[in-house]
Amino acid sequence: MSKPTLPTQSSTQRKIDHLITALIGFGLGLGLLKFGNPVILNHLVTWPENLAEYLFISWPLPMALFWLFILALGFWRWGIPKTRMPWLASLVLVWLAWQGLSAMNSPHRHLWGITIIHFHALLILFEAARRWSTQLTPRWLLPGLLACFFYVLWLGWEQHSGGLEATRQAFYAQPNWQSAKPEYLLKISSNRIFSSLVYPNALAGAILLFFPFLITATWRYTTRLSNIPRGVLMGGLVLGSGTCLYWSGSKSGWLISLVLLLVVILRQPNLRRWRALLLSMVLLGGLGAFAWKFQGYFAKGATSASARFTYWQAAVDIAKDYPLLGTGPGTFAVEYAKRKPPEAEMAKLTHNDYLEQASDSGLIGCLLFTAFLIGSVITLGKKKWASGDGVEFAMWVGVLGYALQSFVEFGLYIPALSWSAFFFLGWLWGRPKCNEIPTEALPRSPQTH
Repeated sequence: MSKPTLPTQSSTQRKIDHLITALIGFGLGLGLLKFGNPVILNHLVTWPENLAEYLFISWPLPMALFWLFILALGFWRWGIPKTRMPWLASLVLVWLAWQGLSAMNSPHRHLWGITIIHFHALLILFEAARRWSTQLTPRWLLPGLLACFFYVLWLGWEQHSGGLEATRQAFYAQPNWQSAKPEYLLKISSNRIFSSLVYPNALAGAILLFFPFLITATWRYTTRLSNIPRGVLMGGLVLGSGTCLYWSGSKSGWLISLVLLLVVILRQPNLRRWRALLLSMVLLGGLGAFAWKFQGYFAKGATSASARFTYWQAAVDIAKDYPLLGTGPGTFAVEYAKRKPPEAEMAKLTHNDYLEQASDSGLIGCLLFTAFLIGSVITLGKKKWASGDGVEFAMWVGVLGYALQSFVEFGLYIPALSWSAFFFLGWLWGRPKCNEIPTEALPRSPQTH
């Protein structure tokens, strides 16, 4: 009887690489499920006390220390490879250093302390992805991230199918429910779903960021499945993401998704003959459906848009008063409370990541962040547009959606979104140049799958 063949060292190493990559993907997905609140509201998130709470409620940020274990495994396996950092990518280091100077100048430590920790986490994820990009393959990022994303979609469906109404009735049954914060009263009275995120627009941001990568990677890496399970996966992603984006009621999410779809159509060489017709149909159909869906919103005066202009004007005024270092990372609410008109809603964040930087860390902080994020999107877009790798392009499309939504939302301060956005950015910066053959495009033997 022959002895069983032991796996070779190279095979074992590949399995370790795959395991660590899968853990990273699951970590990003877990962030989507458990860390969907802005970091400045972390003090309001209670620690889970039983198994049900561990499974079904948000976690406080200290529970994200599981990342230390994942990153330690990556460091043990891959070390810290020395790579040349493009000057544009290095702006994230200068931006973070400027945040430190701004924090030192601010008295509001209860707000900037947790924000600075969060920003450092973004840098670590960015650099880990950039330096380990040749070891990390989308195939093994996919399973954990896809499973968590499907759970987010399921939560959205559950809320739309009666979960929100049940929560609302239970809340109204409590004594003194009228004393709750106005923003929560507004949130609980609405039928807009938000799943595991802080509010509906954040759910829309998650779909914009993750869907392009997940749908492309699922199509590429499930070829071994038979048609039925593969069709269920693809159909579930499309149907679940589309309906959840619709039920979220996010106006910006709708318009940005339309822009992303136009970008995807423009890149398809096979559609060149029909490109103009398709672009016209998508644009006119999308805008027409948008006008029909939100006609009541515009008839009421577009209240949320008006509120955003109030926040933005306040951020500009704060930047004028504190042009060099701002008021400190995450401290917009302190100054806004002093400046807001009596009839305006209170806001904790500016609903514009770029203006938030101007308010919190001055004009230099705003310029550094904007140059890094928008510059990265433009530079990487040029490379990935010319690249033949569809998964890399899809990941870039998701980052583009994140950068566009940052003009009207605060995704930078939501770990569920910013963790993955910075990780994707780092991974894209670390990939081979567009004139090189991506690793995933090389033919592989069956043993290396």
